[in-house]
Amino acid sequence: MNFFLDKYTFIVVIIDSIGICLSFIMGLVLILATKSKKKISRYALGTLLILAALTLLNDLIVNSGLANRYNSLYYLPIYYSLSIGPLFYTFTKSMVFEKFLLKKESIHFILPLLQLMLYLSIGFLSVDIKSSLWRNSILSDYFTIESFLFPISLLFYTHKAQKLIRQEDKNPSKSAEIMSWLAQFSKGGILFSWIELVYAISILGVTFFQVHTYPYNLLIHSAIISIFLVWISFNAYRYIFDLQKVIHLKEKKIINEEEALELHKIAERVDNEMKTKNLFLNTELDLLFLQEHMKIPRKSISKAINFVYNKNFNQFVNELRINEFKQRILKGEQNNHTLLGIAYECGFDSKTTFYRVFKKVEGKSPSEFIKLLRL
Repeated sequence: MNFFLDKYTFIVVIIDSIGICLSFIMGLVLILATKSKKKISRYALGTLLILAALTLLNDLIVNSGLANRYNSLYYLPIYYSLSIGPLFYTFTKSMVFEKFLLKKESIHFILPLLQLMLYLSIGFLSVDIKSSLWRNSILSDYFTIESFLFPISLLFYTHKAQKLIRQEDKNPSKSAEIMSWLAQFSKGGILFSWIELVYAISILGVTFFQVHTYPYNLLIHSAIISIFLVWISFNAYRYIFDLQKVIHLKEKKIINEEEALELHKIAERVDNEMKTKNLFLNTELDLLFLQEHMKIPRKSISKAINFVYNKNFNQFVNELRINEFKQRILKGEQNNHTLLGIAYECGFDSKTTFYRVFKKVEGKSPSEFIKLLRL
C-alpha cells in the first residue's frame, strides 16, 4: 500500500508540475508583452495564470505530504482560488469593450482580497501556532466552505462573461474571430466550473459517509486543475500568436483589385458624407445609423474604413471630432465656451472619452494644446 501511495504521490507531483510550470511561464509572457494595445486584457489573463499556478502549487505542497513533513508550509499566502473567477471576467470584459475602466471592476475583487488577507495573517505565524490551526475544527469548516466558493465564484463569473459575449456578438465592429474565440473560452470556463463543483460535492459526500477514496480523489482533482491550466495556457498562446495573426492577415487580405477599388469608393463616400453633412457631430452616430443613412451594409462600411484608413469606425469618427474641436479652438470659441462644452458640440458624449481620445491623437491634453497656440 505504501508503495502505491508513493507511486501515486509521484504521479500527482508530475501532473501538478506540468500545470504549474506551463501556467506560470505563459502568465509571465503575457504580462511582459507590454507593447500590446490590449494591456489590461493581457495583464488580467497573465495574472490569472500566475495566481492559478501558485494556487495549484499550494495544493501540490499539501497533497505531496510536504506540509505534513514541514509544518512551516501550512497556510502559505499563495492560495488565490477566489481570484480566478473575477480575473476570467475582467479579461473577457476588457476584450469585449474598448472603453474599459479597471477601477469600476474593483468590487469583484473584495472576496479575493479577504482571502489573501486571511492567508497573510496566518501564513507567517510560528510553526506551533500553524500546527494548532491545522487541527482547528472551525478553520477546517471554513476550508470546506472555501472549496465550494471557488467553483461557485468561477461559475458565476464565467456565466457573466458569456452573457457579455452574447450581447456584443452581433456588433459589426467586433472581430468575428475574437468573439467566436471568447465564446469558446467562456464555455470552457463554465464546463470546468461545473466539474469542480461536482467534485466538491462528491468530496463532501465521501467525507460525510466516511468512504475511503484516497488517493484516487486527489489524483482526479490534480488532473482536473492541471488540465484547466493547460487549456487556459493554450488559449493564451492562441490569443498572443495565432488568433491575432489570423485577424491581422484577414484585415489586410484583398480578393482582387475590383474589391479594393470598391472599398476605396465606399470610404470616399463615407468621408464626404461625414464632412459635408457633419454626421460626426451626432453623439448617437454608429454603424447602424450610417447604414440606414447611406444604404450601405455596415460591414462594408467598417471594412472600407479599416482597409483605406487603417482605423476602426470609432477611431475614424473620433479623429474627425478632434479636428472639428481644433478648428473651433483656432476660431477662439474657447473664449465664450468651456472646453467640455465645445467637445460636446463636436460629438463627444463624455469628458473621459474626449480627453482620452484627444491625448491619444494629439499627444497632449486640450489645455496644453491651447497653451502652445498662445505662444
